[in-house]
Amino acid sequence: SLLATDSIAHIRDIQMDKQGNLWFISAFLLTRYNEATKKLDYYPIDKYFDATSICISSDGTLWVSTIGGYLKKYDAASNSFTSYDLFSHSDKSMNTWIEKLYITDNDKILIGTSIHGAKLFDIKTSTYEDILTYNPDKTEIFARNFVQTSEDECWIGTESGIFIYNMKTKALTNLRKKYNDPYSISDNAVYTFCKDKEGGIWAGTYFGGINYYPKQYSAFKKYFPKN
Repeated sequence: SLLATDSIAHIRDIQMDKQGNLWFISAFLLTRYNEATKKLDYYPIDKYFDATSICISSDGTLWVSTIGGYLKKYDAASNSFTSYDLFSHSDKSMNTWIEKLYITDNDKILIGTSIHGAKLFDIKTSTYEDILTYNPDKTEIFARNFVQTSEDECWIGTESGIFIYNMKTKALTNLRKKYNDPYSISDNAVYTFCKDKEGGIWAGTYFGGINYYPKQYSAFKKYFPKN
């Protein structure tokens, strides 16, 4: 065990960087464990921030989200963080909880929030955009998880079903439970995803178990003889 028995808490997230450091969040405390030296380094909440999720970009940089709605970029040389406000054009009087960070193949960060839906942060420009904010009935969206399904497409797991987001066209498609349709998703509360080696997507839900969506292969084009 890396933590003493009396300090074990809910592990919210865990990632390994390119330097052999295991980063994890215990409750809301960001912690680093070096596998070679067996050393634990803590980033106390009162000195740093309440951490909620972590991801690592392709260059090995650690990114951390916070309860207060900030994205933190770790600088290993100075052992410090640079902050980016992900609610700079949102109503900050409302909940700014960030639930999940997810790095895409093109090094953009998808951000899931508790009532502000999903955001997309561009590492190159250090800017963000709100890509999914409200349901069709104008209620808030809790975005819990993500999976990239193709070069231009990402799936967003929410309490309102699955939203398929096209990063090129910015189009959104919502997959929801339909009570009279046995082929629809079994539950709208989608918590986690797994993409298998065949390209199929497994979606874990809160009430409806696991749902499987197979990769849509190209159909045959048929040619028939004519007179």
